[in-house]
Amino acid sequence: MKNILNTLAYYGGQSSVEKNTFTPWPAPTQNHLNALQRVLDSGKFHRVNHPLIEELESNTSKYCGTQYSRAVSSGSAALHVATDFFANQGEIAIVCALNWPGAVAAISHCGLRPIFVDTADDACIDEISAINHMHKEGVAIVQITHLFGNSAPRAKLRSFARSKNIAIVDDCAQAANVPNYLKNYLNLESDAYVLSGNGAKHLASGELGLLSTNSLELIEHVDNVSLSSSSRNGERIFSPSSLGYNYRPNVFSASIALDRLNEIDEQIRIRRENVNYLVNKLEKLPGIKRLFGKNFEDSSFCSLPMRLDFKALNLPATAEVRNKIVELLAAEHVPISVWLTRPVWEYNPAWKNKYDLNDFPNTKAILDSMFCISEIAPPNGITELQTVVQAFEKVWDALSIFGMELIKKKE
Repeated sequence: MKNILNTLAYYGGQSSVEKNTFTPWPAPTQNHLNALQRVLDSGKFHRVNHPLIEELESNTSKYCGTQYSRAVSSGSAALHVATDFFANQGEIAIVCALNWPGAVAAISHCGLRPIFVDTADDACIDEISAINHMHKEGVAIVQITHLFGNSAPRAKLRSFARSKNIAIVDDCAQAANVPNYLKNYLNLESDAYVLSGNGAKHLASGELGLLSTNSLELIEHVDNVSLSSSSRNGERIFSPSSLGYNYRPNVFSASIALDRLNEIDEQIRIRRENVNYLVNKLEKLPGIKRLFGKNFEDSSFCSLPMRLDFKALNLPATAEVRNKIVELLAAEHVPISVWLTRPVWEYNPAWKNKYDLNDFPNTKAILDSMFCISEIAPPNGITELQTVVQAFEKVWDALSIFGMELIKKKE
């Protein structure tokens, strides 16, 4: 039995995954150098009405199935613009407790009071809990964050929001396919879609945000929050009526994002293919469950979210157990991490310690049990991911024999 322990890289054994097996995202290519060259050749390095910016906005609208799109400096900036626009409809924003701090920061910026709701088993907002709060007076916005690339259609929530004149804002920073999927496959609507060009996202291009909508008033509101520095139709003027946030998009990032957008369907297809392989293999091991919906085809998998079933592993249901298992796998050079460890209000100074995680039992359970596998994007494929499966199998063999003894054992 000690020989099995000695095979684990954590205890000095040979790792299952060789270093440099994976090409880390954003996996730059010659195309991206060409994209940067396009900006150099244009002779213009900025302007909100740069031809490359306008081309990206047009292509984004076509992809999302909306009438308008506007590029800004980041996904968080796009969320701020949308939240600021709808904030005059009330004083409350409904949002999921499992979230990225940047996704909900705009609620604080705009002076809205958050109502946090519990998390569903697909790591997105719990529909019933959200609807129950939407009966209250003063709800301006419900924000649907599509974490990890998971798609959260939430048809009943959207319908109820429409009936109450509550704005629907979809944070698709990690789920670039969601606008296209909701409109073309489910015939569902949103008041605002937010996409991101952050280097970890599908449109990886540096830092960039895109706001896509059917509301011309919302698009025009971008310049009420940000600075355009000159008229969008070309005149050299500077007399803004604006909050003055410098949310202007980076032209170099926009040029790369154009290439990413042209290839987005193929990129997501490969991500799904890779995830399908991994999940089918890993779910054969006891105690590993997916943290997304049943259908692979509605998610775009910015990363692969999974969770542990502690009961099936016969281990205590604690974050410490999860953390040790992740350490064992990371030592095998599996691209694995624990991304979120706290409910989202704990990241915001205005909300910290004002809410009790015990009131959100599913959020707590997910925070204690989830982990993410990265590097599922092209050019990585099944050949590379086979080594990840081997690493999991090796660690699980040791867990099946040693159980809690392995969790407690030091290096």
